[in-house]
Amino acid sequence: MAKGIDAARHDILLLTDADCYPLSSEWVFQMVAGLGDKEIGLAYAPYESRDSFLNRFIRFETVWTATQYFGLALMGIPYMGIGRNLIYRKKLYEKAGGFTNHLKIMSGDDDLFAQSVLTKNNFSIILNPLTFMFSEPKTQWNSYITQKKRHISAATHYKRPIQIVLGVLSASHFFYFVTAVLLLALKISTMFVLIFIVVRTCLIWFLYGRIVKILSELKLLQWIPILDTVYVLFYVLLAPALTFRTQKWH
Repeated sequence: MAKGIDAARHDILLLTDADCYPLSSEWVFQMVAGLGDKEIGLAYAPYESRDSFLNRFIRFETVWTATQYFGLALMGIPYMGIGRNLIYRKKLYEKAGGFTNHLKIMSGDDDLFAQSVLTKNNFSIILNPLTFMFSEPKTQWNSYITQKKRHISAATHYKRPIQIVLGVLSASHFFYFVTAVLLLALKISTMFVLIFIVVRTCLIWFLYGRIVKILSELKLLQWIPILDTVYVLFYVLLAPALTFRTQKWH
């Protein structure tokens, strides 16, 4: 990809993957418009909707990941972009020395490059549905797990403050479920715990309701409580496989 960028004659670079496709012929125009006068634009890249639980989980995980990187960016802590749908200026790429620092990392062209060039003020968030870039999701759990291993390999190279923030988010998610299950099992403050679970579920439902509307994933709304729980179980059960991995080029 670096050779293609070096050969580019214009300042704006619009990137995606070979197996991705936009729903609109206005994708290029809307992405450039969304970039405006900024140096880099962070956009959304959903997966196709299929009638299977794995597909719902993949789309939920994609929404949750987007919620994190868009939300933290709005808080002044931008840390990643999605290579399936990313736009930035060639001058920014050249100023950063291209992908030189990430050549040995399979996922470095999006997460790590974006993190290395993002500042509090040099990016735009592009959420126009006409800019969404779709791709075909995995249909088997083992293929999805392999894909997640590759994605997580990049996260281990995030800057320490970002790792801490994301770690706190994950830990709070995990310990909520652990604490709730333990208190219910031990019958400690059962009514209070049940009320807390109901209130949290309603709050999550409300917040996700707004998010999935923005990201055009309203079909996920009724599944949010189940997917939120499975998300935690997925990473708890697969933590060893996701942590101790053998990296291979595919």
